[in-house]
Amino acid sequence: MPELDQSALQRALDEIELRNLYFRYARGVDRLDPELLRSCFHEDAYVTTRNREVRDDFVKNVMVGLSRFKMTQHVTTNVWVEIDGDTATGEAYAQANHRAPGENGEPDTDYRWGGRYVDRFERRDGVWKFSDRVVIHDMDRVVKVTEVWGPPGLGFTEGSHSTDDIVYREWGKQPPPGGTS
Repeated sequence: MPELDQSALQRALDEIELRNLYFRYARGVDRLDPELLRSCFHEDAYVTTRNREVRDDFVKNVMVGLSRFKMTQHVTTNVWVEIDGDTATGEAYAQANHRAPGENGEPDTDYRWGGRYVDRFERRDGVWKFSDRVVIHDMDRVVKVTEVWGPPGLGFTEGSHSTDDIVYREWGKQPPPGGTS
């Protein structure tokens, strides 16, 4: 049996952990879970969207800004990471759908955003987290929702833009990997 290359195995494990970090971030945003979202970033991390913010200000602004939508859905794809010891860089494509409720009899509006996350990561105390993120805007589209499949539900379990979602109710809220700091 060939000998296992420990450095290649560690690199693969690190890459899996970094990819899962992207997915945890999306879940934290879409479920409006500030604890989960905060756990994705080191305490001294920065996030640049329109402005450069420290982690806690970013999380607070996400919770306020996205709470006005009925639902959001962030999808992360094309994840590329390059690991160098306890630091890494990465880029991931992102698409986000935001459904805003219609007002005064107007239909709902879908705001669709496409962009990328350009990230720096650090492994501290054995845990990978974002240390610096720049959110790149590539495209967007605004669409009035004039057609839907039918009445809400269509027999499906409805999602919730909060920690009241089934993923928390049915399976319990698991502590975020890497703690909450």
